[in-house]
Amino acid sequence: MTLRRFIDVAYAILVEEYQRLGVDLLSALEKVAALGQSDSEPEVEAQAERNDQSMQALMTMMAGVKGAPV
Repeated sequence: MTLRRFIDVAYAILVEEYQRLGVDLLSALEKVAALGQSDSEPEVEAQAERNDQSMQALMTMMAGVKGAPV
């Protein structure tokens, strides 16, 4: 199966699942199209900030452990 064919099949499955859930065809097509257009950059930045905060919390907890890098 070619990549193009695989993507076509995946698209069709998504649309069919939306229809199975009771969404009309045009709305299902719009929802699937919107999946590819979502702007994920703010989420990536938010995740990076959460990662930094978690690392700081971990380093603070590890400061009292003998032999831990500080």
